[in-house]
Amino acid sequence: MTAVPRAVFDRPLARIGIVAGFAALLFARMPEVLHGRLWAEEGIVFYEHAATMPAWQALWLPYFGYLNLAANAAPIIARALVNLENAPRLITFIGLIFQCCPAILLVCARDAWLRPPLARIAALLLVAAAAQTEEVWLQTLHSQFHLALCAAIILALDIPRRRLAIFGGLLLVLGPLCGPPACIMAPLFLARAIIDRSWARLWQTCAIGAGAGLQVLLFYSHASGRAYGIGPIVLLCIVYIKQIVMPLFGVKLGAVETARLQARTAAHLFPWRAVIVSLVLFAAFCAALLRGRHAPAIWLFLAACCTGWIGYYGALGDKLRMLMIGNGGRYVFLPEVLASLAMLALAAGSLRPERWLARATVALLVLVGVLDLRASDRFIKTGPDWGQQVALWRDDHKHPLATWPEGWFMNLDQE
Repeated sequence: MTAVPRAVFDRPLARIGIVAGFAALLFARMPEVLHGRLWAEEGIVFYEHAATMPAWQALWLPYFGYLNLAANAAPIIARALVNLENAPRLITFIGLIFQCCPAILLVCARDAWLRPPLARIAALLLVAAAAQTEEVWLQTLHSQFHLALCAAIILALDIPRRRLAIFGGLLLVLGPLCGPPACIMAPLFLARAIIDRSWARLWQTCAIGAGAGLQVLLFYSHASGRAYGIGPIVLLCIVYIKQIVMPLFGVKLGAVETARLQARTAAHLFPWRAVIVSLVLFAAFCAALLRGRHAPAIWLFLAACCTGWIGYYGALGDKLRMLMIGNGGRYVFLPEVLASLAMLALAAGSLRPERWLARATVALLVLVGVLDLRASDRFIKTGPDWGQQVALWRDDHKHPLATWPEGWFMNLDQE
């Protein structure tokens, strides 16, 4: 590419436009959300807390074993600024702000592997079009995963200039206070600070360590009902479906392969294909990273491995249910996106054939992701009409308001 389009991409208005396009792509995944929704615990837990407790108490109240500051704060802000009819739209907008933070970091980065305009656009598409991750978009409940993604991107990028460094530092403190995923990154920051012998990396470590320390010491507790543990074979099967088949070959083939794998599991047959393919591709990726010694790709892949294994280890419910289409999107999001970004970073290397294989893989990931944008689970994309629910509640404050997904209700009769 010539220097001219690169200069255009570096202009402030162009960057704003690119981030706005990123946000529009998120709504293209689920335009139904524009009508207003509260998703799952956003309504029955966090909005109820905001409606029935003093604001200071609702802001710092842990839920299910940890503090989620973003999910606590959004309904408090919504109740202060808008009426009940418009509260879901404002809460969705607050969630969107957090979800655009990774895009801002990628667009403003000056790293060599992100300088080509096509590489920058590919990075944003790898995030926005990640397969079967609709569960984490356009709500505040799972902003913790996007803030953890910000932490991983900061870990992999060069030390930024002052304004972006301050922005990144705020994200590093806030991320752990919104949930465990960002806390997982703290040891990686310490490792990079030691390896690079960098005071700037040490300050980043202190920032994320401060947030993680507050979360662990003041708020974190063992959540009853959460099954901690996962067998290696089950883990490899999940990686095969969620990190290989779905992103590379799409939802339709993923559904066929999922059904085949579940049938083998039900018949107590060993899943040879899933195990062998996962191990071979993992080993090949590691070999390419070690041969190329490209620091951003290595740190992104390490973050993918850590968040993937710990996320699946602590995932709710039967781990085999993660194989089902649409299930476990929040646990899939970080390892899928981070591994894809690691592949993009590898594609900027100088070694062959790794560079060409990585570029072909990134192109395939982007193409499949964009084509499958609207192939999400109807369970996630549908729910009751919020305006109608509020009208019924205004007639009778005892009426429980139905929220998304179907079958979830919140009670505001104390308002």
